[in-house]
Amino acid sequence: MKLLLNKYILVLVACITIFSSCEDDLEKLPKLSMSNELTLSTYEGAKLALNGTYYLFYDSDWYGRDFPVTADLKGGLAKSSPVTSGRFQTEFGWANTPSTTASVWSIAYTMIYRANMLLKAIENKSFVATDDQYAQLAGEAKFLRAFAHFDLVRMYAWPYTYKPESEGVPIKKDTRLVNMPRNTVKEVYDFIVLDLIDAAGMQAHDGEAIDMKAYASADAANALLAKVYLYMGNWTDAATYASKVIAKTDYEMYTAANYASVWGTNAASEVIFEVFGNATESAWGGYDEIGYIYDADPGYGDVCAADKLTSMYEVDDVRGTLFKTYTDHPGYKWPTKYNGKDANLRVNNIVLLRLSEMYLIRCEAVLNGATGDALVDYNMVRTNRGLTAATSVSKSDLYEERSRELCFEGNELFDLARTGRDLVRPDSDAKKLGDSQNITWGDSKWRMPIPIVETDVNELLNQN
Repeated sequence: MKLLLNKYILVLVACITIFSSCEDDLEKLPKLSMSNELTLSTYEGAKLALNGTYYLFYDSDWYGRDFPVTADLKGGLAKSSPVTSGRFQTEFGWANTPSTTASVWSIAYTMIYRANMLLKAIENKSFVATDDQYAQLAGEAKFLRAFAHFDLVRMYAWPYTYKPESEGVPIKKDTRLVNMPRNTVKEVYDFIVLDLIDAAGMQAHDGEAIDMKAYASADAANALLAKVYLYMGNWTDAATYASKVIAKTDYEMYTAANYASVWGTNAASEVIFEVFGNATESAWGGYDEIGYIYDADPGYGDVCAADKLTSMYEVDDVRGTLFKTYTDHPGYKWPTKYNGKDANLRVNNIVLLRLSEMYLIRCEAVLNGATGDALVDYNMVRTNRGLTAATSVSKSDLYEERSRELCFEGNELFDLARTGRDLVRPDSDAKKLGDSQNITWGDSKWRMPIPIVETDVNELLNQN
């Protein structure tokens, strides 16, 4: 990490030199394509630097492709397809090593570093702004820092519900370029919660935006808090924060009539927070964007839906229609949640938090002892997907509903881990896997190896 961050400091110094007298030029750059290595000497420059921190989510190493694909492929809701360019075979076989591991480590810590740069500038009052403007920028920066730490600890550590005192990831809360050991999982989660509680006090993002849901908000902070508390097994707070979002009138459930048409649109009523896909962003993956991996023509199509998933849908469930088939590959289905927008398969809005997940979080929390009506929340999702209301709900029902509803959004692997369930794949989903067909919970493979480049430069960083 020290090696990587030194590189960013050099870029920062160069950019400050170049841009310190060129504010007019900065304003001409795309709103979500700025890097944090810009001057932080003006309020406008700070806003542009913040914009550039958001775009990192769209990198193909993170939500632009790899993070959600890995979570569903290793979680068993997706599988390797008969159309292959060689991508994601390692993840399909659970064969990751320190040399072939998830790359989110680098990009997430880049976001954390940029957020910390902005927070330092705010603390030092390096630019002139009102108290409300300082607070808003700080709230958004803390939201991004929390989100990055959350994804890192989910990918590279044991779940909080399993081993909270085990090694998590290093907490980075300042801009010092020093090697650090791994904090415990509990310490990381406690830090995330504090950041999000602070972030929940923010107001509306200050500035023009094509898609306001691509920016952090108080609702997004509360939604992420609900999810974090769910992962901690803190059922009362998970239900409380999910309820805060559900109570808002700004969001509406998709219905059976519109569910198939809302994906990728800026008017999606359930979306609380998303990545805005844009081909002009420097983080855009091009042919490595998520749309191409889930489409067999003209895309690569390496990853398709697992039979385990498609068999879960009842006849009247509108979600069962969100799959493509090809006559050349009978029996296989590819998901269409990332079918492109503006006639470009390789540009997609990528949803990170939405309303239906809040109902499912609250349902699970109530099933584990929180106050509320789990059946009402469960049926809120079912009846808006074309199904009749259920008369009862169990934890097993809830887990399957999460799979049906949140598939291909990057949750399944972590849902299995936090609930201590084995990965079980039927033969039709496990071809080419051999002994890796099923993965017993607690196997060392559940923690993704830390990239070898990081352990090579940081002797304090213990490998999984």
